[in-house]
Amino acid sequence: MSQWELHALPGSSTHDLASLDPHSLVAASYLQLLAPGDWTLVPSSDSRSSPSGSLPYLKHGAETYAGSAILARLLIASDRAPELNAAQKSDSRAFQSLLDSTVLPLVLHSLYSLPQNFDFTRSLLTPSLAFPHNYTRPHALRFAAKEIVDSTHPTWWGLGGETEREAEDERRRKKALLETGIEGIRERKVEERREGKERIKKTLGEGKIVSAARDVFAALESTLAASSTPYFFSSSSPTPIDAHLSALLSLVLYLPLPTPILADLINASFPRLWSHTALLRRTLWSPDSTPPPSTLSSRSSASPSLLAALRSLASAPLSLLSSAVSFPSSARLTRSGAPTAQERRFAQRRRAFFAVCAVGVLGWAAGTGQLPVPSVLGKWGRLLRGRGGRRWVSLMAGTGGEFDDDEEEDEEGEWEEDDEDDEEDDLDDDE
Repeated sequence: MSQWELHALPGSSTHDLASLDPHSLVAASYLQLLAPGDWTLVPSSDSRSSPSGSLPYLKHGAETYAGSAILARLLIASDRAPELNAAQKSDSRAFQSLLDSTVLPLVLHSLYSLPQNFDFTRSLLTPSLAFPHNYTRPHALRFAAKEIVDSTHPTWWGLGGETEREAEDERRRKKALLETGIEGIRERKVEERREGKERIKKTLGEGKIVSAARDVFAALESTLAASSTPYFFSSSSPTPIDAHLSALLSLVLYLPLPTPILADLINASFPRLWSHTALLRRTLWSPDSTPPPSTLSSRSSASPSLLAALRSLASAPLSLLSSAVSFPSSARLTRSGAPTAQERRFAQRRRAFFAVCAVGVLGWAAGTGQLPVPSVLGKWGRLLRGRGGRRWVSLMAGTGGEFDDDEEEDEEGEWEEDDEDDEEDDLDDDE
């Protein structure tokens, strides 16, 4: 029987979370709970590889599932799910919707809304993503997170912590501090008043986020307190809801975010949620209790570097290049294998292109002194070598430059060569 394959955003090499994306981490937690040792994690950063156009997605043989269908399929297929009665199953589905509509927006806001937290999250994502997704994917995730947050709380984005405008005001204030005179003093006073207003906005915005999070966490805390076991529904083993909640909270409790609004709140007021997340972390992800998932490399995420592409182009035979480029039928190889006139022109242009590139690189290296030039080249060698080359570059740049003691500079920035050198050059030309 084939294993489950979860194609999801990768985690970070500096933290042991399976993924830095909430949806991917929830799906991985479900698999770790319901199919331990029977699934593989395939890091993927390109959503175009998904049949649904989104990550994560789950493959099992010829079947593929994405979005909410991942969790539903795992609950149906697994025989390790705890035995729940009809009422508990209904409550479980309600809890799943509650977590997606309340806790998920809080987590996405904490990871992507505040500039410092987003910069930190992007610094964790970038090293594990292939080019060009390491530049585009974090911003795409932030845009998707904003849509989810705005759909439930339209005024939340940017509240709490330092906003983009506050960062811009900080740059303007530093610029004003460099100014002197009456204008500088007036500018500093304006910036101080604006800073006071932004500080009040920051405090009120953070209070609004904390108030909403407190209501959500208080309901979850009371539900856990009513259970006779450390898990929901008084279950003797973790339930999918336990895995769901712990996956979401792990992203804010185990990542050292610069502005840890939710982590500070949970640490100060909700110790049961903290201990529940720590318990599920040990139960699901500890190698002593559950075997960790095997990780496969994703072929769709692999992207060759520009240098490798140029190397392959330079070393590619003519037959491969002609097959890669859409030539007309008359331009293909003949039956005898001899290249046609168009193919010969293509090969000549390719050789000319690389020759021009090589000459340009060598000329730059010689002109900047990076490449030593033999003295047998006479006047041109001295002109390209360090002393003359640096002088020529300095004069062309208009910076003057320094000159040796044995050379004299005329009024117009030009120099004269020694007569002996001219005679040697003339002899070389005659020969």
